[in-house]
Amino acid sequence: MKKLDLASWAAVSDILGTVAVVISLVFVAHSVNKNTAELQADNDNLMYELQDASSDSISTNRELASIVLKIRRKEDVSDVETLQFEEYITRKLNRWELAFNRNKEELLSDEAFAVWDKSYSQSFIVDFPNEWWPNWRDYYGDDFASHIDAVLERAK
Repeated sequence: MKKLDLASWAAVSDILGTVAVVISLVFVAHSVNKNTAELQADNDNLMYELQDASSDSISTNRELASIVLKIRRKEDVSDVETLQFEEYITRKLNRWELAFNRNKEELLSDEAFAVWDKSYSQSFIVDFPNEWWPNWRDYYGDDFASHIDAVLERAK
């Protein structure tokens, strides 16, 4: 068997070094993918927790439930009831914007966002008095406000 000279040993070490770098890059890519999946799951869980708290507020607070029904039926509401409803809707819009932004940042998967977006869009069309939107629009990010504009346009 032939002995390797210094140049051959250098070539072998270059090959081994390259293999080691490739293996470490595969490990890093796997770790990044796993971390991304965990962050997306955490954000999806957060959305469920926030939605559950909102649903709880309607199911356990008869006064708020009554206000929501009055608004849906286009019945007259007092100033206090209007304020309570505005706060309820603000929280809903804030959750929707959170989901929108987390999806844009790739921290909420497209599939999960599509479900949340559909749910919020349908609820928004039912609950939100459209004439309020021009006064509220500036309180939200431009991209999200444009998204709401598109939802309202499709609902016409």
